[in-house]
Amino acid sequence: MPLDGGAIRSPSAGGLGIDLADPSTFEHLAPAAVERAARRWLSPAERAWCGSQPSFRLAMVTVLSCKESVCKATGGATPVAEARLAMEAAWPRGWARAPGPEPVTLWWEVGSGYILTVGVRGPAHHAEPLLVRILRGRGGTEAA
Repeated sequence: MPLDGGAIRSPSAGGLGIDLADPSTFEHLAPAAVERAARRWLSPAERAWCGSQPSFRLAMVTVLSCKESVCKATGGATPVAEARLAMEAAWPRGWARAPGPEPVTLWWEVGSGYILTVGVRGPAHHAEPLLVRILRGRGGTEAA
């Protein structure tokens, strides 16, 4: 660590962000309210991905959970509202990428009673193998 206390950044995988969301989130909202929330919190590409999934509302909760994992993986350097994702669909599980100065690779899964997202900060070629190793024991990943 430098004498000034600043952290040294490594090009390899770094922070880990995990989020567990309730699939019933926003279930009480009317479809118009869900759409308004999506316009407020999601990019056009994220909304398009949600629209291509079996449940727009459930997909929106998945994207928001991924954004929370990005925030955690970057130690707050990427606020939830500013995270932009490229979702890779393989419903009910898949991969996502958050590009930028603090890139994050994510794995997500929608199960009965939970939405789990796990993200690792760093270049995809380092982060993805680490995610596979982390999740292999739970039997829920496939190579991206």
